[in-house]
Amino acid sequence: THNQQTQKMSNVANDKIVDVDEAATDDQETEPTGPPEEPSSKAPAIDEPVQNRGLTGAEIWNLTNALLAWACTVSNVTLVVGTSAVILIDIGGDTNLTSLPLGTFFFGSSIVSLAVTPWLFVQWGRTYGFLLGVGLGLVGTCLGLACIAAQSPALLTLSMIFFGMAMGVGFFLRFAAMELVPPHWRAKAATLVVTGGVIAAFAGPESAQGMKDALDKEWMGVFLMTGIFNVCNAIFTLLISFPDQSVLLNPKPSISLKTGDDETRLHNHKEQDRIAFRQILKSRQFLV
Repeated sequence: THNQQTQKMSNVANDKIVDVDEAATDDQETEPTGPPEEPSSKAPAIDEPVQNRGLTGAEIWNLTNALLAWACTVSNVTLVVGTSAVILIDIGGDTNLTSLPLGTFFFGSSIVSLAVTPWLFVQWGRTYGFLLGVGLGLVGTCLGLACIAAQSPALLTLSMIFFGMAMGVGFFLRFAAMELVPPHWRAKAATLVVTGGVIAAFAGPESAQGMKDALDKEWMGVFLMTGIFNVCNAIFTLLISFPDQSVLLNPKPSISLKTGDDETRLHNHKEQDRIAFRQILKSRQFLV
């Protein structure tokens, strides 16, 4: 009996030891082996604004007025380019010089693009810059009216220079249009503004035909029509809300450009561009 009781006590002790070992094993299995996980600091996902959004009402308004201003600019081009040779002959010009007004037109456009527009929009901004172009066009209108009144081919040739300068400024509208819309709309904006030329393809020639004999002297109505297009161009330009040019054209320099070495390198690069440009102007191929 004593041996039986001793055996029972031994079995109970062994059972308790087994229970303790199993509990320790369970604790080890549930205890994390790695470092404790930190609570996630990631913010819950928030719906980001759609990047390819449509245009707002203000952007559509600006783009529409830019398109109409472009149409007025191109209408003047079609008016004077399409009639200048005929007008030259009618006011007593030599038939061998019929291409002279067209040549001076593009000469004026080249001069303003080279000497004026690089600083014009930086110093004056988009609105005043385009209004200057309209002013140049109005000078061409006055000279054109004077050339018909005086029957002077010289005044006609001079007026074409100013019309060309007006075109050189006005044709920057296609680039300014890209500033009126979000980045993903820029290519479309430039395309839409240039499609204003479709309006000009009808408005220019039809107005020339309709205004040819509208006044006492033939062709005077054509130059009067250029003045009307210029005034409309100014109105549409004033209706456009261009962004601040101090931010677009003079961005805040990065830290890397503040060092002397980077400033020197940038200056040398610009000087090399100027030298290369002067060499192009002096080259035989360019002169030919």
